[in-house]
Amino acid sequence: MFSLLLDVADERPLREWGVRHVNDQRFFVNRRDVLRYGGVAAVVGASGIPLRAFGAPDPKFEIPSVTLKWGSLPFTNHGWHILAARKGFLADVGITMEGGQGTNTPRIVNERQVIPQLENGELDVSGHYFGGIVQALDRLQNARVFLAYGYAQGRSILCSPSSSYKTTKELLDEGLSWEEATKQAIGQMRGKKFGLLNEPSARPFSEFALSLGGLTLDDLEVIPLEDPKTVQLALGGQLDFAAPSGFVQIYQLGHQAGWKSIIDQPLMMSSMPTDRERLSEFLNYDLVMCTADYLNDNRDTILRVSSALYRTIDYMFGAQQMEALSEYAPFINSVNGSNIEPDAIKYIFEELDPFIPFEAQQEIWEDANSPIYYRNIVDPQIKKLIAEGVLPDQEYDLESVFAAKGIWKELQELKIQTEELKAKFDPATTGDRKEFYEAALRHYERRNYLDSARLMQNAIG
Repeated sequence: MFSLLLDVADERPLREWGVRHVNDQRFFVNRRDVLRYGGVAAVVGASGIPLRAFGAPDPKFEIPSVTLKWGSLPFTNHGWHILAARKGFLADVGITMEGGQGTNTPRIVNERQVIPQLENGELDVSGHYFGGIVQALDRLQNARVFLAYGYAQGRSILCSPSSSYKTTKELLDEGLSWEEATKQAIGQMRGKKFGLLNEPSARPFSEFALSLGGLTLDDLEVIPLEDPKTVQLALGGQLDFAAPSGFVQIYQLGHQAGWKSIIDQPLMMSSMPTDRERLSEFLNYDLVMCTADYLNDNRDTILRVSSALYRTIDYMFGAQQMEALSEYAPFINSVNGSNIEPDAIKYIFEELDPFIPFEAQQEIWEDANSPIYYRNIVDPQIKKLIAEGVLPDQEYDLESVFAAKGIWKELQELKIQTEELKAKFDPATTGDRKEFYEAALRHYERRNYLDSARLMQNAIG
């Protein structure tokens, strides 16, 4: 399965790391491993991503301690990183979060602060979302997304459950085609009172949804409102339809009050036969990022951070889900002034802004038929921004910007490497190295595949 690649001539310094290209994939080889093999070396796994060549066992190996200056946006779908710190998941891989008030608390930043603070070193890593960087890709040569963990799909147009309106989904279930169902469902909105967030960013989705039924906003009585007021008027029977933008308000209407979705993003993603490229405009990755400089200098740290965050996602969506969300709720309420309950967070995380755990990452990086495949989302958005004159008409190195693809593949290969090394472990012949074996298993269960592979190598000798 493995082959060793040696190429002394291709070595070139990049701080502590050498850089090679295999199968058009950039990867980084620790300089100590370079010296150990006498050139640039990498072990290549089945996917073509190089595995880490650890060399001779190091019985004194310890995970280094690292303090990360960490930023977080004050939104429900971003602040969950706090659990990685407070549950000890970061500490288990040697990392301390720093930035906010006290240890293991992030600095709360707004979206405009993320890139400048990463660039000037005030932050090492930070949460962000793709919509916050795509419009400036030509100027963000140093930006690197190392984890894409979710995507916003919560936009919808709602109507009261006591109304006689039929939804697109109901009409599809009756056997109508997509075109017929949307025309009938959306046609019911003509001349009706429609509560819409009073912000330009709220209009594009509603305009697109209405166009599927042959309407425009001019065909409705649009009432521009702040989201809380939209909920208040809707529940008071003063609106026929509503499209709040905030996930909390969508939860309040669509889940708590039972308002029905005339049309929504998940239904479009599953049922819409055409305009797939246009739909991509309304999908948006949630992500964690750093600079290229930080990634190049600290790749092991970023692998460990990613592992801890994947482990945190497991915690939030596993058997202890409500415990996790109950721990999270007070923090996010404190930073954004909300009063959101764990049940609401669960609804948001599962229905409106679904998370992508480790095993499901394959869909966004390798499944070109999926609506959430990264090129299906990013390429049309870039094309649209070029047509609008926002971005220059040029090639954009998305493989570099989305370093998360390579990070995930590297973790995948390290996972396989751990499993194959484990199969070689023989308790009868390894003597006092059993402690390495047990430590490797602990890190494997924690998704820290970098150190599980390294420790399993120590175990087999």
